[in-house]
Amino acid sequence: MAIAQYLTPERVIFIPPQKGGPNGAELTEKECMLRELAATFPARVGSVESIVAAIDERERQVSTSIAPGIALPHANIDSLDEAYIAVGLSEQGLRWDAKDTEVQLVVMLLSNTDVHLQVLSEVARVLSISGLYDRAVTARSPSELYGILTDPSNRAGVDEDSENTRISQATVRNGLNLADDLGASAIVVYPDALGSMSFITSDLSSRNVLLVSREPERYDAQRYGIKTTVEVPFRGVNRSNLVQLSFLYILSHRFLSKGDTAISIFGDADTGRLDTVVYTDLSREFAVFFTLREETQTGDLEESVFTRTIQIAVELAQEGREGKPAGTLFVLGDYPVVSRHVQQLVVNPFRGYPESERNILDPSLEETVKEFSRIDGAFVIRGDGVIESCGTYIRTDDPVDGLPSGLGARHTAAAAISAATDATAVAISESTKRISLFKNGRLVMTL
Repeated sequence: MAIAQYLTPERVIFIPPQKGGPNGAELTEKECMLRELAATFPARVGSVESIVAAIDERERQVSTSIAPGIALPHANIDSLDEAYIAVGLSEQGLRWDAKDTEVQLVVMLLSNTDVHLQVLSEVARVLSISGLYDRAVTARSPSELYGILTDPSNRAGVDEDSENTRISQATVRNGLNLADDLGASAIVVYPDALGSMSFITSDLSSRNVLLVSREPERYDAQRYGIKTTVEVPFRGVNRSNLVQLSFLYILSHRFLSKGDTAISIFGDADTGRLDTVVYTDLSREFAVFFTLREETQTGDLEESVFTRTIQIAVELAQEGREGKPAGTLFVLGDYPVVSRHVQQLVVNPFRGYPESERNILDPSLEETVKEFSRIDGAFVIRGDGVIESCGTYIRTDDPVDGLPSGLGARHTAAAAISAATDATAVAISESTKRISLFKNGRLVMTL
């Protein structure tokens, strides 16, 4: 386990001396610090007020000042899918508790019951490393502070890390040998499980290696001869889904193409090592993607719209909404024909807005789409990304044969609309959290 799994550079901030809060409310510097840190978390974690309230409840039980100059405010929130960390550095120090304890470094932790004690223990261990506090409070920028806290050398258990490095190196060697034996076009490496580049034992500049990570800038890939990096936004997905989703990103950015084959080398964050090698024939396993790409030559569904929808669907499946599972349906492309097979169930919340304000490619619309996913019915989206409606009922007269047994009404509707039109349908199962892609009336991919 490493802090870098739960902390992002955007959630490391410097806090100048301040007082004041919403609507002119007078707040202590500690209260300002807690609010500033709470505001760095994504909306799915909760509002600033709810986060601060959860932290305050814990603070009333006992002070979270854990060492001279360091506080570790934390809260257990069962609705969270994983742990989240934010870090604040007070430039002049602030009064933390009734004992007038002065604190400069504040690490806020939010997590669910399953991992709370484990992550809390790891964070406390890292903060107790000799010399770390002195380096942290003299950091000249948030990015430097982030680097200090997430330095791979902070990780527990030198023997364990050495073993994980040895296993990772052996896995990479076997992956490279397999790539040579099978004539693979590319080698795709996911270093986040290990958290460092210690798996590299030879120069990779002569090979077509792609480094895939949530934070590729951490790894200085070019130093090791890796010319291509791909940033993926997905967190907490299992191994197989990570590979599938990453390849969708790789293909959409045209780093690889139809006819290519790849060796993927990856691991699970919980193990802290690279221990899995997978061979992928892109033409066969991503046939639906290439079909969509070819159809954009004569059809209207843009690749960027498809991949953006998949990203939102994955996040919805993982996170749900307000702690509850989410299920919905996206119908993409061929709107003139699709419009003849739909009926509005509720007032369309997108009606009347300019097209520029209702395009799924607009990052500012992401939370709106996720919130409206709770409305029964489908999102109907044009090939260029403009959302025409949500809460929409799909009606087709022709039954679809050959579907797997056990599919519910949402998936049946997805298959039917993709059979009756040239649209692509993306369905999220509320019960299983699986994502199903339908084209031409067939289930073509499951995530």
